[in-house]
Amino acid sequence: MLSLLFKNYKVTEEGEDDYVIAFSQDITKRLLAENDLKKAKQAAEESNRIKELFLANMSHEIKTPMNGIVGLTKLLLKSSLNEQQYKYAHSVKQSAENLLLLFNDIFDFSKLKEGRSKLRNAPFDLSNLFYNLNHTFQAQFTGQEN
Repeated sequence: MLSLLFKNYKVTEEGEDDYVIAFSQDITKRLLAENDLKKAKQAAEESNRIKELFLANMSHEIKTPMNGIVGLTKLLLKSSLNEQQYKYAHSVKQSAENLLLLFNDIFDFSKLKEGRSKLRNAPFDLSNLFYNLNHTFQAQFTGQEN
């Protein structure tokens, strides 16, 4: 299909008959390109909507069982355990809490990338962070149990 853009100008000159100057330009390729861009924009918007829905679902599906693990481990820690069992349960709780923080960071980063969130300053205890990391991974790196 051919698409043309017409421009017409009526010219009036003193002592002359009026006449028209007409220009036309083939804009078929431009309209096809604009149509392709609209379709690509719609596809990108739909893809983004699907990604947001996926992230929202994944957030719920991951956080719910992780919160369950943390909660049940807290209950376990309140029960009578020997020292080794307590260390294991504490490591499970700490690891689950670390995973929850990681998931939150991933989902927050996704929101930040889309301009729906802001970074915030929050204090934290660096020595406690290193202690927890060391405690969590000690068995893995040394081949020993906590």
